[in-house]
Amino acid sequence: MKKIRLPEWKDVEGSKRISQQTMLKSITSLTQALVELITNVDDAYERLNQPNKKYRGNCAIFYDRGGETRPTTVKVSDRAAGMDSDKLYSVLKKHGDKIKSEGASRGFFARGLIDTSSIADVFIQTIKNKKITTAQIKNQTMQYKILDKDNPINKMNKMLAKNVEGFDFYKEKKLRDGTDIILKIPPKIINIPQVKSLVNNLKTQYQLRNILSEEKNSDFKNTLDLNLFDKKKEKYSIIFSAPKAELIIDKIITLKPREGKKIKAVFKLYKTKNPMDELSQEYRHYGILVQGIKAIY
Repeated sequence: MKKIRLPEWKDVEGSKRISQQTMLKSITSLTQALVELITNVDDAYERLNQPNKKYRGNCAIFYDRGGETRPTTVKVSDRAAGMDSDKLYSVLKKHGDKIKSEGASRGFFARGLIDTSSIADVFIQTIKNKKITTAQIKNQTMQYKILDKDNPINKMNKMLAKNVEGFDFYKEKKLRDGTDIILKIPPKIINIPQVKSLVNNLKTQYQLRNILSEEKNSDFKNTLDLNLFDKKKEKYSIIFSAPKAELIIDKIITLKPREGKKIKAVFKLYKTKNPMDELSQEYRHYGILVQGIKAIY
């Protein structure tokens, strides 16, 4: 049998030491990694539906929780426009650079996908215009490789990724435009939550609240139909329900971040009838949230 020769690993451009330190600090949990991937999906649907600000997309998370010796596998799938090989290369080649998000109102991206490799080996399979591109990012190394470039989906017999454990596109009966990101998380590298804990984390994580909001017919709200499937194929719908509260202040204020610059902002203050649960900062309902056009900080 002829031996398959795979491409060599390439170093992500930039200071490897600084990039690794940044990566290891920015993504320390599965929830944080999923937030990066889910917001990327939301941006992809915004670009696909421009100029509509009340778009709606579908995102599925497939969760196979591992154990002490078995890795955990998480796949995040969308059916937006996908990426060609040039676009994927521009995302992977450099860490920490600011690449304009081509019309998505969240602004810039360049780190998110690469940073998820702080907790996992990452496998990327993306289809655009019925052509598939595949790539990998190696866990905690700041190294990547693109395996297949713009391969027609009706001619997949010679694709290199079919010979690499971790990809699963060839198991699908019907391939459509969109992107799958697969995380293979080694045992003991991070705490792996139970299914219901992970679902609750995503429901309350502050950066996802508008994306997953119950509130409809508002710009950039309720933009994703997000569902998680466990290894038994049980489905969990992930929706954010805002706590019941009274709006006591709603006014426009002027901010002056620097000389000669003015920004109009809307200040809203809500009051609940009863004290709220004391949760970690990432999931609590009270406090101060700052929102740009789309992103929440």
